[in-house]
Amino acid sequence: MTLGEKIKYYRNFRQLTQKQLGDMTEIHEVAIRKYELDKTVPRKEQLVKIADALKVPYNAFLDLKIENPSDVLALLFAIDDYIPVKINPPENDGDVYHIDFESDFINSTLREMCVYKESNYQNDEYYDNWKKVKLAYAFPPFNSGREVAQLNLNKKKSRYEK
Repeated sequence: MTLGEKIKYYRNFRQLTQKQLGDMTEIHEVAIRKYELDKTVPRKEQLVKIADALKVPYNAFLDLKIENPSDVLALLFAIDDYIPVKINPPENDGDVYHIDFESDFINSTLREMCVYKESNYQNDEYYDNWKKVKLAYAFPPFNSGREVAQLNLNKKKSRYEK
C-alpha cells in the first residue's frame, strides 16, 4: 500500500472528506488530494499533522525496511525505550524466548494476531485490514479508555531518562 493509499484509507475510516482533513491540518485540500494520488509526498511535518488529525500513529504511514536481524533488534530496543518489555528465558534449555509487554492492549492484540497467523490469514486482505483497524483504534481517544491512552506516542525521552 502506498503512502497516498494509507492516507486515503484512514481518512475514509474516520469518515472525513479531503476538505475536512485539510481544514483540520491546515493543509489545502488540493495538497491532500495530491498526497492521496501519490502525485506529491508530504513533508514530515505535514505527515505528522495528518496522522494526528486521523488519530493514527505516525509510524502507520511509514514503510519500515526490515532486512536483517540487526533491523529487528533496533526496533525491539526502540520499543523497549517506550513500552516496558519483559523477556522470558527459554523453557527446557530451548532457544525460544517469549516477549511480554506491560500493556493489556498490546498483549491481547498479539493473542489475536496468533489466531490469525495460525489460521493462515497472514496473506489475506482481511488480515491486512484487521491490522489497519487495530492501529486506528489503538490511538487515543478511539481506544475506549484502554491503558494505551496513557502512552505518550510522541514522547522524546526513554523511560530510563529522568
